[in-house]
Amino acid sequence: MARAVSEKFEPDVKVDVIYKGTVDIVLNNEEVISPPNLYVDDVELGKEATQDQLETVVARKLGKK
Repeated sequence: MARAVSEKFEPDVKVDVIYKGTVDIVLNNEEVISPPNLYVDDVELGKEATQDQLETVVARKLGKK
């Protein structure tokens, strides 16, 4: 999701992925990764954010919406 936003708004957007903790949950022999807690600058979008919500916040920050 972040990569798509970065590509859509480049060169104005820089994406940093910050990993905290570990991902070691396994369910039925499949790795389960919990969704990231998304932030755009100081705006927390949370774990349930959609691509549209992310793009809307980024566009607003860039003054494009």
